[in-house]
Amino acid sequence: PDVNFNDWHTKDQKGKQRILTADANQWIILRWDFEQYKNLKAEGSGLLELTTYSVQKGGNYIEVYGVDFGMEFGKIRVIEIFGGDPRWEQDNVTYNSFMQGNDLYDVINSQMIFDTEVSEERGSKNYITISRPVMQRLLDGKTKGLIIRPLGAVNASFYASENKAENISPKLHFNIAE
Repeated sequence: PDVNFNDWHTKDQKGKQRILTADANQWIILRWDFEQYKNLKAEGSGLLELTTYSVQKGGNYIEVYGVDFGMEFGKIRVIEIFGGDPRWEQDNVTYNSFMQGNDLYDVINSQMIFDTEVSEERGSKNYITISRPVMQRLLDGKTKGLIIRPLGAVNASFYASENKAENISPKLHFNIAE
């Protein structure tokens, strides 16, 4: 809980790749600077775009829990951040510094959850809908960012913004009402 993973990376045939990883021990936290959009209204939903680097998953959840419950596993969960350190810096944030001594459920909005499958092929796109109310809270600064964590035995890695290729960086697409 006191270790920073800003240097999380892998090496492949293209060299060192910076990645964001959600697994049982690591969660992805994302934040944007919306100062220029303060007091503006979101028009419709937003769309979070993540490009897959790798996915490992498994488990016989349906066999153990049945179809209706078992099908919920093997995904990632996107959650709003309401609290914690709003000015965290990626080069030194840790779980403990981010939480500032608070309970997890005092920092996140446990009601606003979106579960989604992850495209497993390297370079494939994942598009996650961010509802208009959540998008508006992001613009207003009420929501401090998003946490991505696994749901079940999943290790999902996505290209980080530090990678030079623009078409693989995480992006948040949204429209402003005129």
